[in-house]
Amino acid sequence: MKFLKEIIDINKRYNIIKKGDKIIVGFSGGADSVFLTEILLKMQKEINFFIILTHVNHMLRGADADSDENFAVEYGKHYNIPVFIKKTDVQAIANINKMSFEEAGREVRYEFYNEILNSENCNKIALAHNKDDQIENFLFRLMRGTSLKGLEGIYSRDIYIRPISHIYKKDILEYLDTNNIKYCIDKTNFNVDYTRNSIRLGLIPFIEKKYNLNFKDKIYSLIEEIREVNKIVDIDLNDYIDEDKLVIDKLQKETIYTKNIIINKYLCNSKMKFDKKNITRNKIENIVKLLSKGGTKEISLDKNYILKKIYNLVSIEKRTDDVIYNNKDKSDCLQIKNIKTKNIEKKGKGAYEVEFVVPGKIKFGKYIISGEIYDNINIEIEKNKEKIKEENIFYTSLECNKKLKIRYRKDGDKIIPMGMGNYKKIKEIFIDEKIPKDLRDDIPIITLGIDNFEEILWVVGVKKSERFKNISENINKIKLVVKEDIVGK
Repeated sequence: MKFLKEIIDINKRYNIIKKGDKIIVGFSGGADSVFLTEILLKMQKEINFFIILTHVNHMLRGADADSDENFAVEYGKHYNIPVFIKKTDVQAIANINKMSFEEAGREVRYEFYNEILNSENCNKIALAHNKDDQIENFLFRLMRGTSLKGLEGIYSRDIYIRPISHIYKKDILEYLDTNNIKYCIDKTNFNVDYTRNSIRLGLIPFIEKKYNLNFKDKIYSLIEEIREVNKIVDIDLNDYIDEDKLVIDKLQKETIYTKNIIINKYLCNSKMKFDKKNITRNKIENIVKLLSKGGTKEISLDKNYILKKIYNLVSIEKRTDDVIYNNKDKSDCLQIKNIKTKNIEKKGKGAYEVEFVVPGKIKFGKYIISGEIYDNINIEIEKNKEKIKEENIFYTSLECNKKLKIRYRKDGDKIIPMGMGNYKKIKEIFIDEKIPKDLRDDIPIITLGIDNFEEILWVVGVKKSERFKNISENINKIKLVVKEDIVGK
């Protein structure tokens, strides 16, 4: 049998099926899934692996669907293969979730595959995509708009294997008919109202008749070439991300083509469960355009998720007003003291204030701010020992037991930034430093009352005051440190 030898050779080349594998077969009862199962049964004579069948009755074709289910059960009995059946009203699911029944059916099937994968301790899922499926998928995505990655076609990857993806449908039908092997016929496959059916039954035959009889061979050769090209230009996404966020400065150094690849890969590899089918060429091009725009911007990915650009970073987030903060340092269990609260119930711009006595520690919002006294030490040596980021630590001088105030920003706030001789508004500093608008009201500001005037020492993590940068020999040397509060989050 020529197909068996060809499939075994390809399997050896790409190591698709191994000894000891336990494989789920997506078994519709149609020609492709029957052919796939027949081939796997023959391969078992050369490789020791185990298969089980899974069949989903979509309840879309009434008696025909029930007949296909019975066929799957009887086929399994004939070959002594375990068969798992799931009966689901796919049209109802499609209506509830406002999607096409093709999409709903695919989700139901893949959920069922993975359910059985776990319950039966299987390690692979075999799907019966053939060569025609790959060509139809290529044309469908080409017309819809996608990247070169999206034009690779359907092939074995991860736990999903497609052992017959290089065999044409006509050869599959010829083999089954010649050997009198029964299979089911799904009449909906001949309904040209569906785009993929229209491509298969209308577009491809038209091009073959009108322009090139070997059109499908040419397309498949192009698919294989695209796969090889994609291997050459394969990109390490880790070079462009920081804590699951794309870094725009790094992206902007690349060509537009490379940016498209990186963004597509970032979206496809995301752990967020947004609808990956919405990743079109147009969507990716719009994201690339977004990179050069200032401030905070966002693009919808689906009804639940957005892609958000905040100055130099791009992330995928759920549609929510909540802000989630992450911090890896869980080592500190901190004691809170010296807290005097004003208007604490009014969380907002300038409303929340606390007094802070140095030395001591205090909780403010999501932060812990500490002040320590250092006498007769070399500050430069001390700086080199610190593992805290430079912007989160401030060396200055203060009188012992001096009261500081910690609050959020107020209109008109200004500071003399380190290295400058004049005051600058905090609002302008936030703009210059590209601090997102939705984070500005949560940044602590440390002040000191001097001659009935509230002088800002530190816009925490952003700017330090020129007036308080010097270490005086006559009064206490102070180290102010800010950390996120892990316990209180």
